[in-house]
Amino acid sequence: RTQCTQAVVSGLAGRDPEAALQMAMALPAGPARGQALMSVASQWANQDLPGAVAWVQSLPEGWTRQQALNSIMYPWAQSEPEEAAAYALKLPPGNERNNMLSSVASSWAYQDPEAALRWASQLPNDHTGNQVLQNVISAMAQTDPAAAAAYVEKLPAGSLRMNAIGSVASAWAQADPESAVAWARQLPAGSAQRRATENVLYSLYNWIPSDASDFVMSLPAGQLRNRGIGILASQWANSDLTGAVAWVRQLPDGAARQNALNSVSYQWASFDPQGASDYAASLPAGTTR
Repeated sequence: RTQCTQAVVSGLAGRDPEAALQMAMALPAGPARGQALMSVASQWANQDLPGAVAWVQSLPEGWTRQQALNSIMYPWAQSEPEEAAAYALKLPPGNERNNMLSSVASSWAYQDPEAALRWASQLPNDHTGNQVLQNVISAMAQTDPAAAAAYVEKLPAGSLRMNAIGSVASAWAQADPESAVAWARQLPAGSAQRRATENVLYSLYNWIPSDASDFVMSLPAGQLRNRGIGILASQWANSDLTGAVAWVRQLPDGAARQNALNSVSYQWASFDPQGASDYAASLPAGTTR
């Protein structure tokens, strides 16, 4: 019976959302009523956004309001991002406020990244403000990674900058690997370049494994290259142990090869103990062996 009522509510919401709302509210408290209310709110927002917003605002705080708010967040943020943002900022601290701010930030950034960035940049420099700004930057990176990269490079040192650099590097590597690689290389040596390089590497491996190998081997000799080789070897071994082992074995002797061997040794010993043992025995005495 409850499933039948939910179906009726969903169908009615497209024609008469207020009547559908009354039917949904008559359901027993629980997941079924929550799903029915979400369906009504979503369809109502698509037809009459001001009416849907007014209804959600009239609800008492609690689970029902949170579910309804979740359903209208996206269409509200798309249609009236400034009003949605202003409403979210007036909410008391908590999950409801954080969720709505994040939704507004992402939606607004896809439509008008410059306006979203101006808004997010003016928020308090606290956990919530930083998370919202991170969401805007991540959305920007999907549509204009070069602009997002230029912005994050100007951020002050700290966790926000590091996380933003990682987001930009990952998104850019998926859309334009060559540009992402070039950007990571031109960053000053240090933690920011390491984060960008690692995220580019992860994305390249997931999308184009051969490019990941070419990229990491093209890095200048040193700690960053050695670490990149170890990361790639570990990623490779998780999905293709045979290929990873073959790649590691052809690396020249040195710290990079040692890092790679360390990264694949556990998987190799677990799945092919005899092969791992034979290879270890063939190595000259020393740290690597």
